[in-house]
Amino acid sequence: TCELMGALHELREELQDAISWYTRAVTISDRWGTADYQNVANAHFQAEEYPMSLEWNTKQLALYRSKYGRNHLKVARVIEDIGKTHKAQQYYNRSLDWLMKSFKIREKQQPTNDPEMIALYSTIADVYFAKKNTDASLLWLNKALNNLQDARTEEVGML
Repeated sequence: TCELMGALHELREELQDAISWYTRAVTISDRWGTADYQNVANAHFQAEEYPMSLEWNTKQLALYRSKYGRNHLKVARVIEDIGKTHKAQQYYNRSLDWLMKSFKIREKQQPTNDPEMIALYSTIADVYFAKKNTDASLLWLNKALNNLQDARTEEVGML
């Protein structure tokens, strides 16, 4: 119920209340070893409290690495969130480091036209664009667009 209250406040854009409820949920679930820090991290991100978002994402990353190993998709998702947080802070080199770590895990496990992969390509393109590296930005944006087209072609073929 604490997570649901957090989600409700998050939907209402009452982010400090959402953070409070998500933190309560983590405190309770920590007792059973089932903590999930993602909701707290995401609420801090939406509130533009990036250092707190990084702190909670780092806890989630450690938890997932110990539970699933270093190359699990759940680990890659948290790594991507860390990269996005650095991007929001305009730490573009750090952002790219983290996003590329996520990409390297995902490229071995997800099809290139998976919606999460396409979104990752686009995020990487956006970081390169922010760094004024238009060649790299264009390369990654083309990956996103080409794979989006492939995904749509597959969808039509399934109909």
